[in-house]
Amino acid sequence: MAGSVPQISAVVGWADMRATDFAEQLGYLRSHPHGQKLRGLRYQLQEEDGNGALDSEQFHGSLAHLTDLGLTFDLIIRADQLPAAAACAQRHPHQKFVLDHLAKPPLWASPNSEGTLELQEWAAQIKSLAQLPNVYAKLSGLMTLGSPELWDALKCTYPPRAQKTAPHSGKYSVPPDGSADENHVSSFLASMHAVVNLVLQWFGPTRIMFGSDWPVLNLASDFWTWVDIVQQQVGDLSPHEQHAVWYGTATNFYSLNAPQPPTHALE
Repeated sequence: MAGSVPQISAVVGWADMRATDFAEQLGYLRSHPHGQKLRGLRYQLQEEDGNGALDSEQFHGSLAHLTDLGLTFDLIIRADQLPAAAACAQRHPHQKFVLDHLAKPPLWASPNSEGTLELQEWAAQIKSLAQLPNVYAKLSGLMTLGSPELWDALKCTYPPRAQKTAPHSGKYSVPPDGSADENHVSSFLASMHAVVNLVLQWFGPTRIMFGSDWPVLNLASDFWTWVDIVQQQVGDLSPHEQHAVWYGTATNFYSLNAPQPPTHALE
């Protein structure tokens, strides 16, 4: 597809990073006629028990091979895996990492209080990760952290989204009574706003990139609603900082060709 569709600038692929023949798998992908569009790998660490492959020496050997080839790595992890991810990034200081979905922060915590212990722990670990210059962050995957009931209630705030076509995985944050109201919606969006503000503060726009999480996003919302929410978050940044979030950081991280920064604020 990347070879036949000009709009696909690059591909983040997958290979078994626990396998002893990982180098051969990666070589096969890179030998494809359009293999030069492979810019990195993404591995589903979040689906593994405990720290998963982060505790595997074979995995770390595979990461070292990625570094040698100048390929990136997308960290898709749970919040409880953040300490192991930070240790991994420290162990591989020349490897470029990007944290997908902000490690799924506990958005149920109230933004108007000191926050739950869970949110405080997430924030402390994210701040530590942000101190590592080889780690970037992707604004993505936050919408599906809410419950289906929440997004039904959100219809009053945003236009109706596309019809859901698949059942959810059961990994949503669901209110105790299984319902959602305007206060629930407001609290969730305010929590998201607070979380993104912290990430913007700690990583800075030049290490933050927009991510759609499409088509998984469609389980909870739609592409343009998420674009609107992110624009509300970054709207007070300078034009060049906004450009970094929307284009520039990803251009740098994945070695892409992207538009030049605008001379006026994004609209």
